[in-house]
Amino acid sequence: MYPWFAPSAQIKIKCHYKDTRMLLVESTITYSALVAAIATKFECKPTFRLKYQDEDQDKVLLTDQEDWEIALATCDQGKLDLWAL
Repeated sequence: MYPWFAPSAQIKIKCHYKDTRMLLVESTITYSALVAAIATKFECKPTFRLKYQDEDQDKVLLTDQEDWEIALATCDQGKLDLWAL
């Protein structure tokens, strides 16, 4: 899928919401499962919206699986920052 992905690769996600927390997820996680994992981590309802920072340093809204796959392409060696708004 992406050059740094191994079949069992994990992504280290730094998620900024009310505070900053780390999540370790499988590289194959779906967008809906990611939202659920973040909601569980922050003990909140999944009513937030997610953004990531692209290669132009713009914060881009994630709304579906396609957006998530594009965000994965910007991962730097299995690390990704997300903002929950």
